[in-house]
Amino acid sequence: MEKIDQDFVNNAHVLLDTFHRSAAKGDAKTYLAAFWHNAQFIGTDKTEVWTLDEFSNLVNKHFRDGKGWEYTPHNRVLTYDTKCHYVWFYEELKSDKYCDARGSGVLRVEGRRWVILQYVMSFAVPNSLVESLTEQVQALEV
Repeated sequence: MEKIDQDFVNNAHVLLDTFHRSAAKGDAKTYLAAFWHNAQFIGTDKTEVWTLDEFSNLVNKHFRDGKGWEYTPHNRVLTYDTKCHYVWFYEELKSDKYCDARGSGVLRVEGRRWVILQYVMSFAVPNSLVESLTEQVQALEV
């Protein structure tokens, strides 16, 4: 097994932290630069499956006035392949506006930097609410 460059692995944390900070500042250029050119963002609504081009349009429109969205990551776990070409991650997200959420996805090396291939955001629903929530969602889909 090859020795992993720990500083390089830590850069995956830096990328994700910068990603979240730039979103909170409404900095679309830095936020979108975190993505690979063919990336995908999957949001919390079932209709929210975007290519980077589609997501860029949404971000640029939303961030136009320097206002973004703020999710503070914590409890992040990175799992990387032995050659350190890919990272799978999971992170818990705090939000003052919404309930706690989760972010997960895949990063890959592009040159000597990490980029986001896919980011998935979801809300953590307590099991005690699942049945009621499921009924509400099903009622909307009728």
